[in-house]
Parts: sequence; C-alpha cells; structure tokens
Amino acid sequence: MYCKSRKSQSIEERMDWVFYLRVTPRTKGQLDEQRKLLIDYANKNKLSIVGEYTDIALANRPCLRPKFSEMLERIGKGEVKKIICLTKSHLVQNVYERSLIDMYIHSGKLAPIRYVGKPKKTAKNG
Repeated sequence: MYCKSRKSQSIEERMDWVFYLRVTPRTKGQLDEQRKLLIDYANKNKLSIVGEYTDIALANRPCLRPKFSEMLERIGKGEVKKIICLTKSHLVQNVYERSLIDMYIHSGKLAPIRYVGKPKKTAKNG
C-alpha cells in the first residue's frame, strides 16, 4: 500500500500560531477539553503557540465575540497570521465572517487555518 508522506515543515511554518476557542455559556465546561485538543495538535506538529483568543458566546450572537473581533483586528494589522481552531463552525458564524477570513487568506494576510476537530454531523431532513 502506498502512503503519501507529509511534506516536512520549515521552522517558519511552525512559528507564531494562535488558538481560537469558542464555547457557549451552557458548555463552558468543554473549554478545557477543547484547549487540550488544540495543545495536543500543536505539540504533535511542533507548532509554536504565541496566543489564545477565547470567547464564551452563542453562535447566533456573532457580534458579541470580543476576542474574535480583537483577533480580526490583529490579522488586519499583520500581527496574527496563523490560526488553529477546533472546527470551522467554532471560528466563523455567518457568511460575512467566512468571507472576511477567506479574503485574509487569499490576500496572504492569513495562512490557511488548521482545523483539528471533526465537524458535528447534522441530521438530514427526509
């Protein structure tokens, strides 16, 4: 069986990552579990973590995520370039935020985001 090996990362690629964590007020207890998953991923991949942005907020209230807003501001200034997050749904909550993150990635201000968890499966209507 042929297995494609992953290209080794340069030191620069392993430096200066930040975590973004989000939990709801009801699931605050999962914050430590989420952080542990991100730390394990960073350690396994020898990534240097320089910061963490954590919001306790509902998905339907994206404008009330102060740490997410702070992180976006720092991306715009070129101070944050690499993000590790559990899933895409933890990071972006609406089309505007998704477009903004995509714009930063395509403009080179932000490296492709590393998602370490599996997205939740949704029930199909049928």
